[in-house]
Formats: sequence, structure tokens, C-alpha cells
Amino acid sequence: VVDITSQRLNEEIMKNVASTDYEYFALIDVSERSIRFFDVRVNCEKDYTAETEDYDEKLRCFFTAAHGTEAALEHIPQLSFDRIIDELRKTDVYVYSFVLSDTEGRPLRKQLKYSWLNASHEVILLTRADISEAYRQELEQYRQMEEALRMANEANRAKTEFVSRISHDIRTPLGIISNMTEFALADLKNEAALIDDLNKIR
Repeated sequence: VVDITSQRLNEEIMKNVASTDYEYFALIDVSERSIRFFDVRVNCEKDYTAETEDYDEKLRCFFTAAHGTEAALEHIPQLSFDRIIDELRKTDVYVYSFVLSDTEGRPLRKQLKYSWLNASHEVILLTRADISEAYRQELEQYRQMEEALRMANEANRAKTEFVSRISHDIRTPLGIISNMTEFALADLKNEAALIDDLNKIR
């Protein structure tokens, strides 16, 4: 007997996680080298539940339309069917990030994640997430760290200059005192000269 309430709750949780974390997911049939998209967002204008398409052809069309032919050449080799299979043989998950522009020309950082759907290795699960905000936060943290490092380097340089200047300022009178002490030692038998040397040291 299946607990319908529990099963329904699990479905709602998965639906919520899928719609908040991912823009879409797709299944790639390894033997057919084909892909089928499934939209997980609510009220999406695009229909991703289209029929199965050739993976490499769909990849080429998408990146050419989104980036132009020349820029697409950068991404296609990294995401070709053969490359994905090679990467998944090395590790269970292959992740690739790229930038798209929205309708107003603002950059959006996207992340594709490929993984085996199950242990049979017959189907690959592909998800796409928008990581723009996380990426912006990372860049801001990096900028703040660079600024803190720059300020620390400036403070360190100022400290080094200060110590160098103080060291010079201290060395000069110490040198004079040392020389006058030598004179005083040389004048031990001449009381007038000794008193003059000691007065100069003071």
C-alpha cells in the first residue's frame, strides 16, 4: 500500500525544487544520440516538451542562434555528444558555464550540468540553471578581496617606508654617539677633552 499523501508531498517537493533551481531539464538518449527537453518553470512561454531531436544538431542550432557562428565554435566542442560521454566516463557529473544576453543586452550566466540518469548509463540527465546572481556575488566578493589585498599592500609598503626612515633616523645619532664614545675612550687621560666628548654625547 502506497501512502498517497507522502507520494504527493514528494512530487510537490521535487516540482518546487525543479522549478526554483532549474530553467529546464532534458534527457539525452545515448544509443540514439538524441535529446528531449522538459520545461520545469511555471507559465513558461516556450514549449520545451517538443519531440526528440538530434543532440549535436540541436546544440549547434542553439549556440549559433544565441551567439553567432564564430562564438558558437568556442562552446560546441566542449559540449559535443562525444565530449560529454568522455567526461562522464571520467566523472559522474560534467558542468559547463557560459554567458547569454537577455532581451535588454544584460549578460546572464548559465550552467549546464550533465549526469547519468541511472546506473545503466543509457540516459543522460541535462539541467540548465541561471547562476547569474551567484556569479555576480562571486565577482563582488573577488573585487572586495582584491581591494582588501591592495589596501593591505599599501599599509605594508607604508610600514616598510616608516621603519626604513626611522631606522635611518636612529642610525645617524647612534653612529655619532658611537664615534664620540670612541673619542671619549681615547681621551681618558685628558680630562678636559674627555669632558668635552661626554658633553657632546649628552
